Formats: sequence, structure tokens, C-alpha cells
Amino acid sequence: MCDADHGYGNALSVMRTVEELEAAGVAGLSIEDTDLPQPFGTGGKQRMLSIEEGVGKMKAALAGRNDPDLIIAGRTSAPAISNIEDTIKRAKAYEAAGVDAMFLVGVKARAEVEAVAAEIKIPIILGDRRVSLPTFRGCRRRGSGWRCRGINRSLRQRRRSTTR
Repeated sequence: MCDADHGYGNALSVMRTVEELEAAGVAGLSIEDTDLPQPFGTGGKQRMLSIEEGVGKMKAALAGRNDPDLIIAGRTSAPAISNIEDTIKRAKAYEAAGVDAMFLVGVKARAEVEAVAAEIKIPIILGDRRVSLPTFRGCRRRGSGWRCRGINRSLRQRRRSTTR
């Protein structure tokens, strides 16, 4: 999983970032909705893009994908910067845009993860381990599972490069 930040600019830059990372062989990437780089005068305080601009970045990332096996996760720091209601709105909007997973950064409580999970159907990735999570069996009971897709793609890419 590769952190593609905010795609390094506008929608065209997001598409180009996805194309370049896909060509490099990444199995998945995340595009975030944090306002980067931080504007001068904000005192280092992170700001969020509007939901509409975040959706635009997600759609651009999806449009830049050629390989349907490439995982694109919508990443938001809304749990840390705003609140859980905003987090849920963003997660639902990015899911509707078509992202494969939702990457949450700054979750403060297990209840927040459960609140988001109750509203979306795509997998959730957590960006830190400050939250007590259910056991593997607990995740399975909720219909969640863990899969390591990256290793298969990586091995395929390696085989292709050594057989040419």
C-alpha cells in the first residue's frame, strides 16, 4: 500500500500519480482529502478539502487506474481534524465515488470505527493503532477479513520483469 498523499495537485495530477504508481507496480494506494501543502499562515494546523473536492480527487484516481486489481483507498484525517459525522459523510461520498477501501487516520475510539463501518460496505484501513480493535475472530463475525493481495501482484510483476 502506497501513500500517494493528495495526488500532488489537481485532478490531472492525481490521474498522473496513479498512472505512475501503477506502472511502478504498487498493489494499492491511498489518496487523501487533507489540504496539502498547508497554506501559509495556518500555523501548521491541518485543513480538510471540501467533500466535493475530495470526491473529485477520488474520481480522478479511479479514472487514472488501468489495472482493475489496483486498490484505491480514499484516505481521510477527518476523525482527527473534524468529527465522526464529517468522517461518515466523507466515507459514504468516497464509497459512492467508487473507491475500494476507506483509510481512516486519527480515529480515537473503537466506537468511531464501528460507526463508520455501520454506514459503508467497503473495507476500512486504520492509519494508527491507538484504538483497541476486535480480534481476528471478531472481525470475521462482522464479515470482515484480512487479505494480502500485494504479494501476488508483486510476484507477478517480478516474474514479468525477469522473463523479458
